[in-house]
Amino acid sequence: MAKINYNKLLDDALKNVVKESLLFAQFNGLGDDTSFFITFRTHDAGVVLPDFLKIKYPDTMTIALQYSYNNLNVSDKEFTDSYFKYFNNF
Repeated sequence: MAKINYNKLLDDALKNVVKESLLFAQFNGLGDDTSFFITFRTHDAGVVLPDFLKIKYPDTMTIALQYSYNNLNVSDKEFTDSYFKYFNNF
């Protein structure tokens, strides 16, 4: 009998919270007191960062989207802004 993979269910649910929050911000902007701090693994498949950032942050990196993000674009598989493609992991 197959077992429920609770770790995967939780991981998927948390990724969906991030995705839905970013989608909201994409279309509605952020309120004055709202910011996103998102931590991700820099060497996961699909992460696109300049080499100097991968060297500076060899394992994980935290980004903050607050006052000055431009062209936020969220899809089922990734989110990007004017500067970086952050991850392909939704």
